[in-house]
Amino acid sequence: MEKKKVMVAIDESDCSHYALQWALDNLHHTILDSKLVIFTVQSTVDLGYIFASSYGSARTSLSLSPELVVSIQERNKKVAVALLEKATEICSKHQIEAETLTEVGDPKEKICEAVDKFNIQLLVIGSHGRGTIQRALLGSLIMVGIDESELSYDALIWVLENLKESFKDNHLFIFATQSLTTAVLPSLGLAHFHFHLSPTMDLISQNQQQNMKISLGLLEKSKRICAKHGVKVKTFTEGGDPKMAICKAVEEHNIDLLVLGQKSKGIIERALLGSSLSDYCLSNAKCPVLVVKKT
Repeated sequence: MEKKKVMVAIDESDCSHYALQWALDNLHHTILDSKLVIFTVQSTVDLGYIFASSYGSARTSLSLSPELVVSIQERNKKVAVALLEKATEICSKHQIEAETLTEVGDPKEKICEAVDKFNIQLLVIGSHGRGTIQRALLGSLIMVGIDESELSYDALIWVLENLKESFKDNHLFIFATQSLTTAVLPSLGLAHFHFHLSPTMDLISQNQQQNMKISLGLLEKSKRICAKHGVKVKTFTEGGDPKMAICKAVEEHNIDLLVLGQKSKGIIERALLGSSLSDYCLSNAKCPVLVVKKT
């Protein structure tokens, strides 16, 4: 049976090495049964020109000589190699062997490409954070965001199976958002027509009550799953845009780690739909974010 693959993406920031250390401390048993990949990206060199502001406040376009381009490329490669060597040493202290990889390009694109190319089941990325990333993770507050998709329950089960020791002295937080009230006319044929209507207060109230029931049902299902694993939980729900509501809940409850489920998206789907909930939370949540991807 082929081993699962876990990838930790690192750069020169402290938070990326913190993410690696966190993974080794909290996912040790998972990593022992998996293949660990350490990945870093070498920045590209703009071959056309760079902007310099050394002449007063003016921005001057300077041509890059071939020698300078080569020098920058070599420097970036040395930095990448040094980062991977440092990461390998950290892994060795935990008796973990890691495969190291580096590519040149835009970090966001190259990391996503590597996940698809090497069939990574779990990607760990350090958040630049906003003051909370240095918290100790033992005894931490972990929150799982759930919705009606099976992916969110896959993420919950993954947490229960892999992070139980991290919150053994605390409750596991589970959060569900209630959808905003919208007015939608029934479909005609294959087309759906959405209109800006002024729904009555009764209709708004009915929709809100229905959304509340759905959220409470999701949370009850989560409680039953956690009970089977002997885990105590705290559940809560709020209305509003899921992305903003989750980030708000993270801040209000001083969450140390947010866990979300995510489905694989093709290039066209990403282009049409834009950033996903997990993409938004990775950029805006004030804590590290762990995304469990369904492969």
